[in-house]
Amino acid sequence: MFAYRAFALAYYERHSTFGFMKEHFQIKKQRGDNTEEIEQKIQFYEKHLNFIENLRNSMNSNLDNKRFERISTEVLVWPRNYGVAATSMFFVDKDVQGKVINNPLYYISPFFFTIIPTESNTVVLMSYLTKDKNRYKFLKDQIVKAPLDQQKVLISNILAMNVENFFISPKQWNKTLIEIRQLYTEILKNTMGKEKPGIGHFKKLNIFLDID
Repeated sequence: MFAYRAFALAYYERHSTFGFMKEHFQIKKQRGDNTEEIEQKIQFYEKHLNFIENLRNSMNSNLDNKRFERISTEVLVWPRNYGVAATSMFFVDKDVQGKVINNPLYYISPFFFTIIPTESNTVVLMSYLTKDKNRYKFLKDQIVKAPLDQQKVLISNILAMNVENFFISPKQWNKTLIEIRQLYTEILKNTMGKEKPGIGHFKKLNIFLDID
């Protein structure tokens, strides 16, 4: 259900983006501007939406028929509430070692990402299509098996590079070192929607600090 929620949000966001893109195209066309670049983007996005639509049909069918095993999830449970929540679906570019995970020219596999703060814990859910388990084997090998401090850095990297839909409590954010806040913001602005380095590239980025 958490994976489905992440997908539902991504489905809405992508269709909204496509709507804005077409409006922008019409404005440029009416002004007599060159529209070649935006037409190419629209064609690419239409192909992407076809993929998303097929995924929607598959997700709905699995949910309706209770085929929950079609989604696999790696789980992290940290013994503290860090005041961070997130839900998103995206496509991981590279793993911790820099190996390409998704290449749009060949095959892409969705990644469903959720962070849940509870009263005394923070739970991180990293979900993917079970048929792609070999592709996402790195989650267990490189993240789940990593020491706690390293896990926090890796998850902070994933958040900053891929997730716009997240919440961090003002208390946690304000007590985070200003250098870390600035780094997080810069990564968010400069990597969203662009090719990304491997997870963990930003080795000093950790927003899950034990701040009292």
